[in-house]
Amino acid sequence: MKNLKIIPILFLLLSFCSCSDDDQSSTMAGLEGEWRLKNISGGIMGTNIDLNDDAIKWTFNTENNTINVVNTTTEDMLYDPLDTGIYTYEFVESDMQELCNERIEIDNSDYGCVTINGDTLIIDQRYADGYALRFERKNQTNQ
Repeated sequence: MKNLKIIPILFLLLSFCSCSDDDQSSTMAGLEGEWRLKNISGGIMGTNIDLNDDAIKWTFNTENNTINVVNTTTEDMLYDPLDTGIYTYEFVESDMQELCNERIEIDNSDYGCVTINGDTLIIDQRYADGYALRFERKNQTNQ
């Protein structure tokens, strides 16, 4: 009879254990491919800039955790997230669980919370007076 009481306790303990890789793999699976930066907002100055489709493109490679950035902006913006180049990224557990479960670090710098909703990617660091970057997935018919 004592063994029967232990089984539900073990089940409860195991149910609280989760593997963060499962969460990351689902985010990473939705991240693969080319994204076009459409809007930059936030910051201390209250920036709100819309960009055209070809201004800034980020292509995520989830196999080797790199981002290939093509930045063709010539405008003098208050915030220009990354220059053209290849960067490494990783997801880290957020220490602000009330805001998000994970953040993205690009070349070991915190870029903020990550949300993917369909063809929209938001990287949001406004919690630290940073910026929110809103990307849209490249439409395959408009190559």
